Amino acid sequence: MGAVEAGGNLNLLLAAAVAGVQTDDDDSSSDGDHGRDPLTLDGAMELWNRLRRRQAREQSNEAEQIEEDSDASSNDSNASICLEKHIHEFFHEIRNHDLSLWDIETVYKLISNLAELSIKEFDEYNIALSLILGETVRHWRPSASNTAELFLKICEKDGADLSSLILTLCNAPVRVKFLETHIACILTVAQRTFTKEWSAEAVGKLLQVIEDNGFNIDATEVFHRMGKELGDPESLGKLVREYLLATGDKDSFNCRCKTAECECTVTVDEGLAYIVFAGLERKMNWDDEKKLAFFRSATDTLWAPDVLNELGELFSIKDPMNVCQPRVDKRLNWNAKEFVKAEERAATERPYTKPNNPRKYQCKGSRCSNQPKKGCEFEMCGRCCKKIAEPCSVHDDAFSVFEPPVFERNLSFYMIEPKVFFSSRDDLDDISGIPTPFRSITFGSEFSVRDDDVIKAVDLCKDNLVVLELGSSDTGTGVWLSDVAVHHIASNCPNLRKLRLESVTGATDAAVIDVMYRCPLMEELEVSGHDRSSGSLTDECIKRLFDMSVLPNLKGLIITDQMRVRHDVVYRLRRRRPKLKIIAGDTDSDSMAHSMVLGMMGMCYGDGLY
Repeated sequence: MGAVEAGGNLNLLLAAAVAGVQTDDDDSSSDGDHGRDPLTLDGAMELWNRLRRRQAREQSNEAEQIEEDSDASSNDSNASICLEKHIHEFFHEIRNHDLSLWDIETVYKLISNLAELSIKEFDEYNIALSLILGETVRHWRPSASNTAELFLKICEKDGADLSSLILTLCNAPVRVKFLETHIACILTVAQRTFTKEWSAEAVGKLLQVIEDNGFNIDATEVFHRMGKELGDPESLGKLVREYLLATGDKDSFNCRCKTAECECTVTVDEGLAYIVFAGLERKMNWDDEKKLAFFRSATDTLWAPDVLNELGELFSIKDPMNVCQPRVDKRLNWNAKEFVKAEERAATERPYTKPNNPRKYQCKGSRCSNQPKKGCEFEMCGRCCKKIAEPCSVHDDAFSVFEPPVFERNLSFYMIEPKVFFSSRDDLDDISGIPTPFRSITFGSEFSVRDDDVIKAVDLCKDNLVVLELGSSDTGTGVWLSDVAVHHIASNCPNLRKLRLESVTGATDAAVIDVMYRCPLMEELEVSGHDRSSGSLTDECIKRLFDMSVLPNLKGLIITDQMRVRHDVVYRLRRRRPKLKIIAGDTDSDSMAHSMVLGMMGMCYGDGLY
C-alpha cells in the first residue's frame, strides 16, 4: 500500500491512519452442534403455542389492573412488550436444540407463523420482527447463500421489500454473526435475479441508508465479500463508486437547478474513499491489471487530478490521469484531463500563438458569443452564469431565494354562490336530503370532519363544486380525515379550483397526487399538518408539480408542517414555477413555553416558514 506524502490532503492523511489498521477476514464456519438435540417444525410450533397459552394466563390475571391504569395507547405498548418478551423466551428455549439441518422451506414456515412478513417500509420500532429474523439466523446458522435464498423467498411469497428486510435484520437487538457476509450475498443474488431493480446505484444507496440508521456495518467488508462473489473488479468498482456518490454532499444552498432531482455536482469525501480502497487493496489480492480496472471504474469523474494522483498511489498507479477520467467542471466548460494535457503540450511542443480573430471579452459559456458581465467571477454573460451550479454574486444573490413569499389569496373565491357553511354536524344533516348544487363548501374550525362528512357533502354537489375548505391548524379538526375522503374528492369534483385541507395529517402522497391529476383547474391547494403533528406528504408528491402539465393554473401552494418535504425540493420548484407562490416550513405553537423558547433563541413567530 502506497504512502501519502507529508503535507498532502488532510482527509487522505486521516483516512490513511484509519485504513492502516489490519482487520481479519471473517470466518463464517459455524460452531459445533455437539450435545444438542434436533428439533422439528412441529416441536417448535408446539413450544411457541405453549408459551403463548402461559402468557395469556398471566395477562388474564392482570387484566383488571391494566384496564384501570392504562389507556388504549398504553395497551398497545404493553402488547408489544409482551410479544417481544414472548419471542425472547421462545428462542431461549430452542437454543439447546439443533436447527442447522433445517431446509429453507422449513425455516420460512417457522418465520411466517411467528410474524407478518409483508413489510413495505422499514420500521425501526418493529422490534418483534427484528428479533424473529435475527434470532432465527443466529440459531439456524446458515451459509450466506441460504440466507439470500430465504430472503428472496420471503419477497416472492409475501411481497416484502428486500431493502426493508435487510434493514430489519440489521436492527436486531443482538447482532447476527458475520452480518456483512450475509448482506453481501443477499445483494449479489438480488443483482443477478432483479437486474433492473438492484442496480449499482440501488446497492450504494442501501448501504448509505444502513449507515444513516446507525447500524454497525463495515461497508468495506461488504464490498470485499461482494467482490469475491462477483469476481469482476470493474463491476465492484461501479458499486463502490455509487456508494461514494450516495455518501457525498451537495450544496443545496447554492443550488440553482430547476428539475425535480438536483443535478449539482456531488462532493465525494476522498478520505472515505481512501479507507475503502485501502481495505479492498489489502483483502482482494488483485494483480496490477485488476487493480487498474477497479480504480478506473471506482473513480470515474469523481475527483480532480490532484486527488486522483494521491489515491492512485494506493494501487501503485503512476499516472492516473492517463487511465482515469477526472471530474468535469461544468461551470467553466472544460475537462480537467484535457486542460492538463493542453498545458503540457503548450509548454513542451509549441510556443503560444495569437489567434487570427481574437475576442478579448467573450463569454466563456459553451458556444456563447455574448460578452461577459463586468465583475463576473466566471467571465460569463448573465444567461450562462445562471445556468451553472454556483452563479456569482454579480448575477444572482444567493440570499434572495430565502425571502418568504407574499401569498395573496384570490378574493373572488369568497364571492362564489351558492355557498354553505357547516359549523357542526347538525348543519350537514339538516340539508343532506336537499340536492342543492352548492359551488362552495366550508367546514367550520370547530367541526371535527370525518370521511363520511366529506363524502356526504361532496355527493350534494358533485362536479358543481368549485371551493372546498375544511380543518383548522388551531383546533386540529382535520386530523380525522384519511385518504378515503381525499380520493372521493378527486373522483367527483373535476371542476374544483380551490382545496384547503388544513391540519389533515392523514392525507398521503397517493391521495394528493390523485387530486393533482383529476382536478386540472386547481388554482389554490393547501395540504398542511399542524404545530403538534406533521403531515404525511413527502418529496415524491411535490415533485409531480415539476411537470408543467400538472395543475397548469396553480397559483398558490401551502404545504406547511410537512416534515418529509425537504426545503431544497421546494426551492427547486420555485425556480421551475416562478409565478407559483409556495409557503412551506413549520408553524409555531400558541403555547407560552414555545414563545419563551423562541425568545431565548432570538427568533420570532413565522421564522420557521420559507
